[in-house]
Amino acid sequence: AGFALAATGALAAPPLSRRWGSGRVVAVAPLAAVLPAVLLAAPQVPAIAVGYCASYLLLGLGGPPAADLLHAATNAEVRSTMLSAESMTSHIGGITTSLLFGVVIASGGAAAAAMIACCFVIAAVVMLRR
Repeated sequence: AGFALAATGALAAPPLSRRWGSGRVVAVAPLAAVLPAVLLAAPQVPAIAVGYCASYLLLGLGGPPAADLLHAATNAEVRSTMLSAESMTSHIGGITTSLLFGVVIASGGAAAAAMIACCFVIAAVVMLRR
């Protein structure tokens, strides 16, 4: 289900990028992911399901415009290096947050982890705007 929702978000990205611009779609996708993070911390099953679905949909939404911006910002000689660096940093970030959020959830609960994630997403959007 997650892959299908991510694919749906990726399909929606090109028309939204044409309408609003790739930069705005890239900036809005993680900011809108704050809602799923909060819903995932809720104890009710419907809220968790909505948060799960929205997370994957929004993850798919941000991918194509980010790739478009990376392609436009780099020349052919360094593009593959930038793609490799982007992939490596994504993996490092995923590993780090998986380890740290396990500790946060065990000690402070899922709501604390969701709030920390929201702070990081908002900080990332602020840095993208500069």
